[in-house]
Amino acid sequence: MKERIIVGASSAIALLFALTGLALPVIATSPVGRIVEKQGEVALKRGRRLIKPVTKGTELYAGDLLKPTRQSIIVVRCVKGNTWILSAGVESNINNRCKIAKAALGSTNTDDTRGGSDPSVPYVISPRKTRVLNGKLTMRWNAAPSATNYTVIVRAPGFTWKVTGVKGTEVIYAGEPLKAKVSYSIVIEAEGCTSSKCSSEDDDSQAGTGFTLMDEVEAQRIQSEVKRLNEQDLSDEAKALVLADFYAEQNLMSDAIQTLETLVNQESKTVTVYRMLGEFYERVELSLLSKDRYGKALELAKTDEDVSSQAAVKAGLARIFWGLGSKELAMRYLKEAQSAYKSLEDAERVKELAVLLAEWQKE
Repeated sequence: MKERIIVGASSAIALLFALTGLALPVIATSPVGRIVEKQGEVALKRGRRLIKPVTKGTELYAGDLLKPTRQSIIVVRCVKGNTWILSAGVESNINNRCKIAKAALGSTNTDDTRGGSDPSVPYVISPRKTRVLNGKLTMRWNAAPSATNYTVIVRAPGFTWKVTGVKGTEVIYAGEPLKAKVSYSIVIEAEGCTSSKCSSEDDDSQAGTGFTLMDEVEAQRIQSEVKRLNEQDLSDEAKALVLADFYAEQNLMSDAIQTLETLVNQESKTVTVYRMLGEFYERVELSLLSKDRYGKALELAKTDEDVSSQAAVKAGLARIFWGLGSKELAMRYLKEAQSAYKSLEDAERVKELAVLLAEWQKE
């Protein structure tokens, strides 16, 4: 099979996974792509070591060598947006097709946030820290203890939309047309709740967790690219992984999360689905949801004996537990992640975690 590239129309924004949630140093080395489709077997060599197992969702780093067996179909999505179908039976260097990005999979910033960490608060779940393609919004939030109904408020400078008496934990926006490039915030107030925190404004990260509507021209560009990605000859799950990556690149976090949650509802057993959700929820500052999805990813990674995924997920759990104040547990997960990377002879990531561990031990 001849090697071919499907060039993406997405911008050069790196495939983010720009995780937020805690005080972390910027990661020096980041993946340059991931395997999104795997039919058959592929050998992955990193330095002098063969990485096993190689699964759908395995992240790839600069210098990795991949050799699919004959008749295998292996598809890689690079952080720059292009999709690469490897030549069966031929060893290929990832550097030939996937370029290093400044901010890529697994990179972090230095925000210290603990949003979505108190189950008694009716914190906003969606849309949250995201751009949206259109004004047809379904707003969702966490259920407050004993709440009988909710008041939902959407605000922007010079604008307020309010609906009262909402039963359940979601409502469709039914106000006047929203304006592009305006920052909107959502406030949820619970009536009859027994908690001392009956408003989403009691969430630790309420500030800056709203949404912005894309302008029409950009929204059309996004929709055209989504159409192109959906037309690729990939399995439904692979398409969903590619679409989630693309949405996240464009900071359409609600769409990225919903795309993956659809796979969860279909009872996906793919580690990467849950790991990506853990990372995405971490990015939008929903700590408890992030912890839940990371936890499922770890369970699946252990079943698959996937040490590489276990290492990455444990590092994610370490960040979440640190933010939640469970510092002893955070340290344990971080040390376990470091140990796993040592077993993989991944010196770069061992070094990265050592820097983080030293920072935490100073606090």
